[in-house]
Amino acid sequence: MNIEEIADAVCAGKNLDCAQAEHMAGAMLDGETSHGQNARFLGCMSAKGETDAELASMLKVMMQRAVRLHPNVRGPIIDVCGTGGDMQRTFNVSTAASFVAAAASSRGSSRDRFAVAKHGNRSSSGASGSADVFEALGYDNAAEPSRVQGILERCGICFVFAQRFHPAMRHVASARRALGKRTIFNVLGPLANPAGASRQLVGVSTEDLLDRIPIILAGRGAEVTMTVMSAEGMDELSTSSSNAVRVSRGAGGGGSGSGSGGSSRRFTVRPEEVGLHRSDISEIRVADASESARAVVGAIDGTAGRAVTETVIFNAAGALVVAGAADSLKDAVPVCMDVVMSGRASAELDSFVRHAGSMEMLEGIRNSGA
Repeated sequence: MNIEEIADAVCAGKNLDCAQAEHMAGAMLDGETSHGQNARFLGCMSAKGETDAELASMLKVMMQRAVRLHPNVRGPIIDVCGTGGDMQRTFNVSTAASFVAAAASSRGSSRDRFAVAKHGNRSSSGASGSADVFEALGYDNAAEPSRVQGILERCGICFVFAQRFHPAMRHVASARRALGKRTIFNVLGPLANPAGASRQLVGVSTEDLLDRIPIILAGRGAEVTMTVMSAEGMDELSTSSSNAVRVSRGAGGGGSGSGSGGSSRRFTVRPEEVGLHRSDISEIRVADASESARAVVGAIDGTAGRAVTETVIFNAAGALVVAGAADSLKDAVPVCMDVVMSGRASAELDSFVRHAGSMEMLEGIRNSGA
């Protein structure tokens, strides 16, 4: 089938086989299709709904064109990210949680060490994305891969800007903007970490992805995947509602728990069950990127309001479970709480910014929230 025939099939509600999905993805990411063709295909794919085979095939093509990192770090590499699309306009929880988790790792025993390769982009549906927050800290989102790899090896945390490490995505950027809604690439982005993260906490905003993403990541050799979604549809662990969670652990590179020797467990968790307080989602909403950056820094410093801080702690706890540094969310929450309240998370942020950002800009954020 040619490009037009593949698009026609999708628009008619037909699923693609792996070869067709790979062919279409390759054509789009190599710039062989027009803006109109991209918009039509992506719009129809969203309306039809993506199959696991389509997601896995397009992810394969996306990773073939990615700029890859090969860091030399102690322990596994983890990532904390979300698919976006929840339209909740909350502050960038995953970035703050990443720093708290990194601080827990750097102060932990050698058995509990891990590195955080925070993969992200600018926001497509919220008030700000990870790229906006790191930019506000003076981080160079356009840094050379060797520089980013060096930051990860030295600091135990780095930011991997999706636009820098997936340059082929520029060919579909205008179509995604024109559509103004979730596309298949919103789902693929969190799964395409260029640093090869083998353990991931992935927030989703549709319930079907809670079960499907671990299977797709297992096919790429993921060791541990935790997918989460709040009852309010937030693609994070929320203190304002109950949360659906699936933890999938692989054996020998598996992770779906079906036929690979792995295990998978789905459960519901409420903030009160892990020692946190119930809040209202309005307490963690922000108006813009500047307010999001203040909330991120405040949560890490332990100076933000309880709802903001505990939301970050909840998600950092998920990161510790994924990394293997804690057995459960209930065990991980007090560890993360101590990391924040003792000032260790703030010290981790300072150390990172001194090496990879601007202390003047960080202090500016702190002072603006005073």
